[in-house]
Amino acid sequence: MIVTDLTVAGGLDAAMGSALSEAVAQEVASRGVFQVVSSHEVTQLIGIERQKQLMGCPDDAQSCLSELAGALNARFVLSAPSPSWATPTS
Repeated sequence: MIVTDLTVAGGLDAAMGSALSEAVAQEVASRGVFQVVSSHEVTQLIGIERQKQLMGCPDDAQSCLSELAGALNARFVLSAPSPSWATPTS
């Protein structure tokens, strides 16, 4: 399973989304049901632009993610927007 970076909104630092994504990946992996690959690990293996070039992905990010999942033999992809509770209010 590939766990992608969570998208943060409302002025939150992008690093928070990255940290939350890693925590989710670790938690899912700790359950022992899936072999988990985090977005950070994917980025380390292949630069984002490089992966698009290697796979001939179109500009459609979902299509590229599906192709990447297939190339990594991942049966599932976990991708989610940030939850509404993570958006600060004024």
